[in-house]
Amino acid sequence: MSTFRFKQFEVWQDHAAMKVGTDGCLLGALAEGGMRILDIGTGTGLLALMMAQRFGEASVTAVEVDADAAADARANFENSLWSGRISLHEEAFQKFCVTRQAEKRFDSIVCNPPYFNDGVECEDAGRQRARHTSSLSYGELVSGVASLLSDDGVFSVVLPSDAYGQFVGECLMNSLWLSRRYNIHTVAHKPAKRVVLVCSHQQVDNPLVEECCLRNADGTYSEWYGRLMADFLLYVPKPKRTNWVKPKSVIRS
Repeated sequence: MSTFRFKQFEVWQDHAAMKVGTDGCLLGALAEGGMRILDIGTGTGLLALMMAQRFGEASVTAVEVDADAAADARANFENSLWSGRISLHEEAFQKFCVTRQAEKRFDSIVCNPPYFNDGVECEDAGRQRARHTSSLSYGELVSGVASLLSDDGVFSVVLPSDAYGQFVGECLMNSLWLSRRYNIHTVAHKPAKRVVLVCSHQQVDNPLVEECCLRNADGTYSEWYGRLMADFLLYVPKPKRTNWVKPKSVIRS
């Protein structure tokens, strides 16, 4: 059995094609929350579990199209401290959008979406769905989010840096505006490899931009990453001290 243990929950990941990774952990710790949270493409359920831990009164809805990943997520939710607050829908997000149109909208939506637009396709069908936008294009994702997000809600997403322009363009076409951008650098002297974006229906003229670094020059984890993950990881290496402010847990109601 392949299990990743956090401080307050475990993630069983025997069946899911995509395992626990840095992108999901970053998004789960940085995303803004609310009372009604939606996790699109939950995979093992990592994001849903992190959001349930951070926002103690929230109800979390998770959507997953892949049966193997959904099996892992279901088991992880049932075995967690928050089983009564997390629900799982095993269906495509496109279908979920249609069935949810008449229902109350979400005030927080999170997603670690497929990130390959083209190229060599995977032999493993589950990994193909999880990694390639052919199963859920950015346009389909953003359009669905715009229809399900409340007027004051927030959408948090993690992406490869080179997808930033295309993704923000899709957001603007669907009346979603960027309010915050985290540029995530592996080390300070190299360009950011990934970005965490926070968007909403509210127009923002000057989005906040934060430069964040995962590791110090000597390869040890940065103080920023150590403090960010302190509530989740069982072991966070003690980094060298720097000036650092932990992001606030913003709740939308």
